[in-house]
Amino acid sequence: MKFRSFIFVIVLLGVILFRGDFAATRVSLRLDRAIYTIGANMIAVISMAKNQFTSTLTRVYRADTPRTEGIAISPDLVAGGGDSTEAVIESESKPTLPSAASCSEDLPYTVSAKSFLVRNIDRGIILASRNTNDRWPIASLTKVMSSVIAAETMSPDARVTITEKAGKIEGSAGDLEQGDVFSLRDMIQAMIVASSNRAAQAVAEAESENDFVDRMQIKAHELGMEDTAFVEPTGLSFLNQSTARDLSALFIYTNRVHPDLLPLSRQKEISIRELTTNIIRILPSVNRFAGKPNFIGGKTGYTDLARRNFVGFFEVHPRTLTGVGVNGETLLSIVLGSPDAFAATNQLIDCLGSNRSLANWR
Repeated sequence: MKFRSFIFVIVLLGVILFRGDFAATRVSLRLDRAIYTIGANMIAVISMAKNQFTSTLTRVYRADTPRTEGIAISPDLVAGGGDSTEAVIESESKPTLPSAASCSEDLPYTVSAKSFLVRNIDRGIILASRNTNDRWPIASLTKVMSSVIAAETMSPDARVTITEKAGKIEGSAGDLEQGDVFSLRDMIQAMIVASSNRAAQAVAEAESENDFVDRMQIKAHELGMEDTAFVEPTGLSFLNQSTARDLSALFIYTNRVHPDLLPLSRQKEISIRELTTNIIRILPSVNRFAGKPNFIGGKTGYTDLARRNFVGFFEVHPRTLTGVGVNGETLLSIVLGSPDAFAATNQLIDCLGSNRSLANWR
């Protein structure tokens, strides 16, 4: 742990010494990225070794630990296919959460996640949180920033070609092939709903991938996301990292400035048109909350290293002394590094969204 901390300090010092003013030049941004990549790779090797050791100990411990029935996702939460990195959610067994999970002060200890945060948007308060400043690989949550940059710098009718690099990404949603051409509007849908890596890569390469990623990092800086790093547009790299607190800023900004973006994720599937052939492609959602009445919008994220991440907005009706509140309120839930981010999100929203007495609980 001390060695890991030492490496991280060295990396930070290198960034501080070489970056100068953040917005000075794109050259400094790319130097930052190179320094960060070297340091993060060193840290990752140590982390993976540590996690493997911890995982072994956990399996040995759990072998003699009786299992209890946990909170499960309701059957009406429909899941779809998508990128291989996302679709794994459906092929693996669904871990359950402890039966002791309830609306009490024990909640932070029963949520199965590396970090989480639940914010009441209407009242501007955090209802519950854990490790909100800890950096974590965000996987396909990256595509929200990619979609924001695309929406702010390109025309929705711009033509986006699936490049050679994008076409070589394996297991990508919708069978988008090299040479296919789509509108930016459809590519953003593919990123948000189906979590298409090929769409994200092609959008970034529409002009210059380096410039696009620079804009992602600059936007993060503008939003005060000081513990966030982007090195590519898809989220496949574990070097794309952020914190629950930083992601809160990104998603609140996205929902406010681009109100039509995240609600795309409510669709169970989308249709996109290949412009040179007029062939329609059907892309299913990777989001189990798609179609659920109280789900406003959000994004999934999964890789082996990141585990399962989910960020989403939900409408809730807290109970009062006289019954269920008439006026709905909006909660933002952020779950990072969970064995089942959908179940953890359900647990948090069901608990904190139904009880007004927890409004000031941290």
